[in-house]
Amino acid sequence: MKAAEYPFRPGAIKIIILVTDNSRVNHSSLTNETVAEALNNISARLVVIGKFPFKRAIAVDTFGHLYTKKNRVDKVTKWSDKLPQYDEYVQVLTKTQGVVIKLKAFESGKTDRVFQSIVERMREDKCDQECTCVTDEVGKGKTICKTVPSCN
Repeated sequence: MKAAEYPFRPGAIKIIILVTDNSRVNHSSLTNETVAEALNNISARLVVIGKFPFKRAIAVDTFGHLYTKKNRVDKVTKWSDKLPQYDEYVQVLTKTQGVVIKLKAFESGKTDRVFQSIVERMREDKCDQECTCVTDEVGKGKTICKTVPSCN
């Protein structure tokens, strides 16, 4: 999980994007829980761009929002647009409040609204935090965040 070790700027919005055309093949010692914990420790969201069998959606997030080709955001109502719970990537992104994007929609450039929505939601989450970078005991940069009054 090299992404979790990257020295992000304090307070940066972190989105880890995984592009794949297959289901996850479990040939490593990393479990879904380990990956989700590493991403949560750095406050990162996982975005999986892949072959998902959505009928109407170009993307679906873990809050039950369905993003359509016409830049609309609706609630997921049909089983054909729900996140496939058996998918290992979906299990990780559920724990990191991520989103699944249909590969064909991404290839055709119809996903700007999806990424805008992710960043807006993450900014709202960060709104009550103030982060600074300090040096830890071995001289490596470390982010320290504290809660501040809400910016709303």
